Amino acid sequence: MKTVMIVDDDKSAQDKLHDMLAAYSDIKVILVAGTIEEAKHILSSESPDILFLDLELPDGNGMDLLDFVHEYHPGMYVIVFTAFYEGVNGEAYKRGENDYLLKPIIPNELDKVIRRYQALDGNTDTQTPDLRKGKLYDTIAMLTMKNELRPTKCSEIGFFRYNSERKLWTAILEDSTALTLRKGTTARDIMQLNPLFQQCHQSFIVNLSHVRLIGNTQVRLRKPFHLYSIPMGRTFFKPMLNRFKLV
Repeated sequence: MKTVMIVDDDKSAQDKLHDMLAAYSDIKVILVAGTIEEAKHILSSESPDILFLDLELPDGNGMDLLDFVHEYHPGMYVIVFTAFYEGVNGEAYKRGENDYLLKPIIPNELDKVIRRYQALDGNTDTQTPDLRKGKLYDTIAMLTMKNELRPTKCSEIGFFRYNSERKLWTAILEDSTALTLRKGTTARDIMQLNPLFQQCHQSFIVNLSHVRLIGNTQVRLRKPFHLYSIPMGRTFFKPMLNRFKLV
């Protein structure tokens, strides 16, 4: 079952899209929002598979939400909809949307979009790379507090933590050193460095080789990271478990 979130300030449009999506047995609308801020608040703890995003919202342009979505939910499939195609969709495409619809949405066009998504499903998951595949970076370089580059083995990194005020990711090493990643680095960028890096919360990415226990609300790491409190986001729980073969 694929989950959906609709972001649209028009309640009647929300309901209409909700009703049209009900025709698909493998798709379920679980979340709705009417503003960018409301959507960000919801997405701080939820991670639907598909996001339907209206570009004209009362507190700003829906494209402003795209950066947030691709920072914290790199695997989410985004479908934008607008009454004005020219120019707007080109910018949205650059910002990372996957598909678009024109308003008012008609069933035939929605069906085309859903079929395109279903055709791609299973080939676009960048959030959970296979542990057996992909390029493995053994050593990466990060900045120290003195603005010097420090080559670091990925195995030395216990987890990454995001500072929302500075908008920067920091890597925590075995010796408790905190190294800052360059500005603009996203969660997707980090997870593409090494297949063992897995996001467990919007602000945390752990090194799976250091994971000791996985709970519904917390991830516990092995020594020397055992004293850190690592939260487990509810919507990141299942993707985390899927990284392991349960026996």
